[in-house]
Amino acid sequence: MKGRYFPDGDFWNSKCPRAASYTWRSIMYGKELLRRGLLWRVGDGKQISIIRDNWIPDTIHGTMQTLIPVEDNQIVSSLISSNGSTWKEDTVRELFDRDIAERILKIPLSSEGCSDFASWPYTKNGIYTVRSGYNLVRTNQFWINRSSVGSGSSSNQDVMQKLWKNLWRIQCPDKMKIVLWRIAHNCLPTGDQLHKRSIATRSAGSNRREHQVSIPKWSPPPAESVKVNVDAVIFAQTKRMGIGVVIRNHLGRVLAASRGFIHHVDNPELGEAIAMRHALFFAEDSGFQKILVETDCASLINKIKSKMDDRSHTGAVIFDIKSRAPRFLSCCFTHVSRSCNEAAHVLAKSAEHDEGSCWFNVSPEVIRNIVCTEQF
Repeated sequence: MKGRYFPDGDFWNSKCPRAASYTWRSIMYGKELLRRGLLWRVGDGKQISIIRDNWIPDTIHGTMQTLIPVEDNQIVSSLISSNGSTWKEDTVRELFDRDIAERILKIPLSSEGCSDFASWPYTKNGIYTVRSGYNLVRTNQFWINRSSVGSGSSSNQDVMQKLWKNLWRIQCPDKMKIVLWRIAHNCLPTGDQLHKRSIATRSAGSNRREHQVSIPKWSPPPAESVKVNVDAVIFAQTKRMGIGVVIRNHLGRVLAASRGFIHHVDNPELGEAIAMRHALFFAEDSGFQKILVETDCASLINKIKSKMDDRSHTGAVIFDIKSRAPRFLSCCFTHVSRSCNEAAHVLAKSAEHDEGSCWFNVSPEVIRNIVCTEQF
């Protein structure tokens, strides 16, 4: 098909001539669907046009205006510092209004030279699925049909759409968002709802067995390795994210610890990924070669262990983690419960006003009692 329809160009700039086959016409329709929904994720910024491409999250493509003129061929890398890992904040704020600038500064950058990549923001992993594409088409068609019969998006509908968008942006686990959605739609499986659906429920006076639940605790690594516990905490009021890293040996003694905050991170999963990347840098700089890394973020571990490239909002950081891990003699990632990651969590919670601190062969005072309790 390339030889017939775009022999000297690329797929995205290909045309649909009058004599095109039905198959090619279908592909062209799919291309337009992808173009409407596709979001470019920033790696090094060398393949993304500031004006032409859709790359700023939560921004309708084609509606963005810059405060000063920008050349049509200017690329995103011109907004990134020479080290490639930070934005030129002053330049970003000079070019864009406050809201757009904040969205840009929240975009994570790669420290390992990740290339820019296309992402489908309607799935968790950023990879297109037929189901997500179908849902997008149905949603667009719904609003087109309403407009055609004079029932376009009313002010009340606009308000409801905004409310739903705000609900899905709440910084909490996805399962809590689902619970809130069910509450809003009155479909939470309460006793009343189960009764209406004729589903048998246990009566209030029924006997309940009480089980003694054993809470798992931190466990030591093998003698030849160290365990790296890492966690991130979002501080909504100050718009900062705290990082906590605790490295211990097989006796439970603290060999190294680190904490600090960074700006412009308000997504919990992204925060956990950035904290994990920081932990690998810190462990390598501290001279450890055999590490066991633990976090209480299960979705992060799944992305790190996946053989597929992550094309979601965390993609550039996951790339960095996967690129950094082989530098160790051994590096293993494990998901644990919060109770097994308590020291790192408490250290991260104490980092809101700490730009960066490190400890070696001594435990930070804020977690000293936790470490003593977990020592062997």
